[in-house]
Amino acid sequence: MEKYCPKCNKIFEDMKDNYCSKCGGELMARHGRVPLPQGLRNEVLKRDGYRCVRCGASKDDTDVRLEIDHILPVAKGGTNDIDNLQTLCHDCNINKGAIIEDNDEIEIKENELNTLKNVISKKEESLKITNDEDERIDLEFEIITLKKQIPIIENEIKQLKDKRDKEEEEFQRKQKEKERKDRLFKKIYVELEKEDDEIYQRLCKHFSLNYQKREENLKNLTYNYLEEEIYNAITSIKQIIEKEKEEKIKREKQIRYDKYFNLLNDENIDLIKKEISLEGSKKEIIIHLINNYTDSELDEGIKFIKETIKKEKEEKIKREKQILYEKICNSLDDEGIELIKNEFSLNGSKKEIIIYLMNNYAENEINELKQELLEKKLFDELNQKDIFLISHRLKIPFNKKKVVDYLIKNYTLVEIEDLKRKCYMDNELEKKWKYKIKHMENELFSELTPAESSVLIDRFSISSRFSATATVKRHLIMNYSKKEIKDILSETKAKILSERESKIKNKEKRKQEKSMTKKKCPKCKSEVYKTSKRCSYCGYIFRWS
Repeated sequence: MEKYCPKCNKIFEDMKDNYCSKCGGELMARHGRVPLPQGLRNEVLKRDGYRCVRCGASKDDTDVRLEIDHILPVAKGGTNDIDNLQTLCHDCNINKGAIIEDNDEIEIKENELNTLKNVISKKEESLKITNDEDERIDLEFEIITLKKQIPIIENEIKQLKDKRDKEEEEFQRKQKEKERKDRLFKKIYVELEKEDDEIYQRLCKHFSLNYQKREENLKNLTYNYLEEEIYNAITSIKQIIEKEKEEKIKREKQIRYDKYFNLLNDENIDLIKKEISLEGSKKEIIIHLINNYTDSELDEGIKFIKETIKKEKEEKIKREKQILYEKICNSLDDEGIELIKNEFSLNGSKKEIIIYLMNNYAENEINELKQELLEKKLFDELNQKDIFLISHRLKIPFNKKKVVDYLIKNYTLVEIEDLKRKCYMDNELEKKWKYKIKHMENELFSELTPAESSVLIDRFSISSRFSATATVKRHLIMNYSKKEIKDILSETKAKILSERESKIKNKEKRKQEKSMTKKKCPKCKSEVYKTSKRCSYCGYIFRWS
């Protein structure tokens, strides 16, 4: 059960209320609204295609809730008959209810105004026919009081109509905006279907949308962002993709260029120039090939060129062997041939020995010659610092001969120079070397005297720009091992000691010789040398016989 106002149709669930809180009318009792059966609800939805009959919103759309609405409200006597039911979305249903409620209030106020005018007219008629003075005064007072309420009610009706008109305008505006958003959604959907899927992916990433739900994402996009903002994003994404494609093409060209630049040497380029009758630098030739030939064509052409060059190299090797034979003939004398014979246990003429070496041991023989020359060169060029740095870098014993042998076996001269450069650039090795120098100086040169330094400078013919001691230390540390330095220092000390002893002996000898040549002064009897012309004590002039 429920109560309702028959005057303004307002419904009250509290059965204790007897008068309407809105218009003051007496409330009537009735049975409440009968709920719609689920089958009837489904039938209405199916009939309307599961879409709002006012805006066309579907049940599959985002944030859309479909509701069953009474065309004629139950409060106005509407029934649950299927012809009185329609499908509306939640927004349309709310707007419709607000407009109906406003119309009801206007109707109530208009009825109230008409009733008031009828009451006033009846009272005016009663006023005309009455003869009682008190009744006349009461009627006039009531008429004046009621007439004052007319403009108030008219103003309320005007305000209600303005409110209703604004709500209708707002509803129409929302409908138009929704239609515009729907058109925008369809437009963008169609455009993106024609474009590459990467644009849609990046658009989702740009607006932080889920890539999987395409239709739902695009609807959210059109409902939450401006058209200009969306199209600016799409344009920007297209420009970025276009730019990336251009950069990709450039990278691919650069990769092809680098590939063939590294693949083709100067010999290949010269042969290509002859084949295609083209002049220019290596870079220009490669760019021409990339722009005019595919990779397969270039690979076939390069294969042909390499085969041609291989044949030319084979012929060149034959010529080089002949040149090598002549060179060996000119470089090896009879003593060299004898040494090789003894080394390889060979017998025969010089020609036979050389041919045998070229056919069987040419590479080894050349390597041996190189090793001998290289060993001599390295022993002359590598100082103790080089040996120290290389031995620590390669983790081999700190021994000059072992280091030199290791380098000869594993490195060429160019590689050795490169290894030295790397060693000198290694700060850790440099620190170790400085520590070793300091340690050796403290251990070996703590008792080195200037006299010993000068002797060593003369011995090794060292040119000194700094102090003699520092120069000697540097020369010895850089060129000799620890044991050799100890031997050199001990030899120097022994030499200096022997020289000092010889000097002392010579001094004593000279003193003895001088004492033997002394005589007494005839005047003061003091001892003076025979070579003196005057006595140092009394000034007597000698006249030695």
